[in-house]
Amino acid sequence: MVDSRLMGDFETEVKELEADSWSLTVDKKYLKQLKKDVIKRQDVIYELIQTEMHHLRTLRIMSDVYSKGLLTDLQLEGQMVEKMFPMLEDLLELHSFFFSALLEKKKEGKLEGTDGFIINRIGDVLVSQFSDFNAENMKKIYGRFCSRHSEAVNFYKELHARDKHFQAFIRVNKKMSSSVVRRLGIPECILLVTQRITKYPVLLQRILQHTKDLNNLISEGSCDSEECSDSCCKFCKL
Repeated sequence: MVDSRLMGDFETEVKELEADSWSLTVDKKYLKQLKKDVIKRQDVIYELIQTEMHHLRTLRIMSDVYSKGLLTDLQLEGQMVEKMFPMLEDLLELHSFFFSALLEKKKEGKLEGTDGFIINRIGDVLVSQFSDFNAENMKKIYGRFCSRHSEAVNFYKELHARDKHFQAFIRVNKKMSSSVVRRLGIPECILLVTQRITKYPVLLQRILQHTKDLNNLISEGSCDSEECSDSCCKFCKL
């Protein structure tokens, strides 16, 4: 399995999001025409999209490499795999949808004649993701996942200590699929997922910081943007 297969439906986007920042993806002459706040805002939006891609990749490593491998290669019972990877399918669905919505904004902002893009409005996507039903759903999914964090890691350790087949499975996957797994073991994947939810408030606040003085607000009104950020901060504290 190679990385393009793991992220197959997003293969093109993966390649387009390899740069360290948005500033490095657009023509230098075009960049000089923009105000500093515009550039900083685009850099943060790019960071949001890029890190969401990385997060989705981690979830797919958990699903396509580890979870499926444990079910097919080691023939573990579904309940045991669920114990190690709680709410995994729900997380995949949630973040696949969010990443797709972000990519749609990226496509809408494509700069003619180049591979670059600029996103003028992103507030509708953020408000949709971090308020009302979607916010409650996200809170529920992450609440269950994070509450089972210790149990999942302890179960992994117990299985690794007593099951030689499990030890071999982990060793082979980390070695043979290093380009995909990126040296992420199961405990590392679980930790990264629990940490992701804490990143959103910071990213949203940084987008707002570089948006308020611009004509093109990230949504139809700054109040929606504030609502989005407030909603995100509230459920991330749970």
